[in-house]
Amino acid sequence: VEADDDDEVTDGLGLAEGASEVAMPRVAKWLFNKEPKATVRWLTGEGPCPAGVEAAEERFEPKGAGELAQWFLTEEGLSTNQVGAFLGGSGQINAATLTAFLSKLELRGLTLDTALRYLLTLFKLPGEAQQIDRIMQAFAEAWAALNPTGGGGGVDGADDGFINVDVAYVLSFSLIMLNTDLHSPQIVHKMTLEQFIANNRGVGIDGVDLPRSLLASLYRGIADNEIRVMQRDYVRSATREGWLLKQGGRIKTWKRRWVVLAEGGVLYYFEDPKSSAPKGLLPLENVVVRNSTDRPFTFVLSHSETAGGVIKSAKQRRGSSSGSLVQGGHKAFVFAAEGEEERRRWVRALKENVRLTTIIKRSMRAGDQAKDRAGDQERSAVKQLPAMSGSADGGLGGM
Repeated sequence: VEADDDDEVTDGLGLAEGASEVAMPRVAKWLFNKEPKATVRWLTGEGPCPAGVEAAEERFEPKGAGELAQWFLTEEGLSTNQVGAFLGGSGQINAATLTAFLSKLELRGLTLDTALRYLLTLFKLPGEAQQIDRIMQAFAEAWAALNPTGGGGGVDGADDGFINVDVAYVLSFSLIMLNTDLHSPQIVHKMTLEQFIANNRGVGIDGVDLPRSLLASLYRGIADNEIRVMQRDYVRSATREGWLLKQGGRIKTWKRRWVVLAEGGVLYYFEDPKSSAPKGLLPLENVVVRNSTDRPFTFVLSHSETAGGVIKSAKQRRGSSSGSLVQGGHKAFVFAAEGEEERRRWVRALKENVRLTTIIKRSMRAGDQAKDRAGDQERSAVKQLPAMSGSADGGLGGM
């Protein structure tokens, strides 16, 4: 599956040397986004492929924490939700991967707020307090190790030496809360600089107050530049995305749409790249993809089993402001690219995604059927067991 070469997961900030792509089984990304724990056990050689034998035919060497971390950093299409939840997990492999992940970031010379902002562009911070705590503790240790003078962002290093691991840990939490307070539309009364300083009184080394200039610099950094969390995880989990023309269903007009092929076999289309809710979506189940000659550079998605059959899809409810969806009635989806090479890339990516989705779903169905058969056999065996009697001559009652 192709991804655009100029898609940078690091948002302009650098990775440490050696953070190149890792060779993984083709189905690994899809499986991780669905079942991260089982997939990691499989990738590390600790368990079977969660999608079954057919999907696991590709041979590979078991991966370690360093390779998992490198994969999280360089692989386009991984769910930022799942990456964050895994890194915050309590297991030994989770902790080792988190440490390796942070070691691959070039945090040296970055102020604390810049380093934190950088970190949170790479995955979505999980919701559980314990998970956040593990990530913030590891982040503070990694940042402090690379910034032993503790530069906080003051003019000409005037605030150097005031931040160690413990202070960085406390301030990281404080900055996350400040970011939510200043930029959440639900919070009417925003935290002021004086309140932020008061909230962080006595958090310095040995309980001293941090310099006002340091806290003011951190406050302004968050106030002027929100730490943005990805609102559409499936967009970050895209194997391909870009502008295409889409033909209307009943009225055959063409409209420009931002189209996203998400890992896991779903095609979304939006009004523009910043839209939080899709205009529609199409699960790539029972779908065939082919080129069309009706218009230059067009391709069609139609039902693979029933000619003229309705494809499983959903579209935005007419007049909805919340992005709610209703079931679609399309028999085909027609898109047009800007040129032949662009069409070729889209068709190739779609066909590969359809193929992988079909393999995995078939393997999962086979696994579910095997579990059902095993359950039936177990229930049948239980029924055939002799009943335990409570009478004297039945054993238990006479003891």
